Amino acid sequence: MAAGEFQIFDARAMSHHAKLYLIDRDIAIITSANTTGRGFIEQIESGTLEDNLEKVTELVDRFDEYFGIAKDITSELL
Repeated sequence: MAAGEFQIFDARAMSHHAKLYLIDRDIAIITSANTTGRGFIEQIESGTLEDNLEKVTELVDRFDEYFGIAKDITSELL
C-alpha cells in the first residue's frame, strides 16, 4: 500500500459479503478467507475459483459498480 501498488476500498455496507480477487478478467477467487500465509497455509482457508468467462465478467462489472461508490481507506490504514 505504501508503495502505491494497491489500494483498499471499503464496500462493507453494500449488499454482498466476500473478498473478491479478480485476475486479468480471466479468473476470480471468491472467498472470505484470510489471504496471508497464516490464512492459506496454517488455517487452510480456501476460496472458490471461478474461470467461466461469463461469470467472471459479471463479477468484474459488479465490482466496477461497487468500486465507484466505495470509500478509499488506504491512507487511513497506512
